[in-house]
Amino acid sequence: MNTPLGGIGAGRQFRQIVKAPLPTPVVADLAAFTFLDDVPLKQSLLEDVDVRHRVMRTVAALQQLVATLPQAIYAPAPADPRLN
Repeated sequence: MNTPLGGIGAGRQFRQIVKAPLPTPVVADLAAFTFLDDVPLKQSLLEDVDVRHRVMRTVAALQQLVATLPQAIYAPAPADPRLN
């Protein structure tokens, strides 16, 4: 996955989980659980019964998270693990 979150350990595991055909709200909930650290935000997302709104809020939170990541995370990992 050529995204900042896709290159980290949790991102690789998340990619494996969502290879199965899952509904968009389930993917959004899994993404929020996996990548967001803000517990009150996670709780408010779980309480949001408007699925479209919840998914949009999750996407916005993930975009905000990516914007705060250091640029180094965008660099691809070395192909040879001994070079880490």
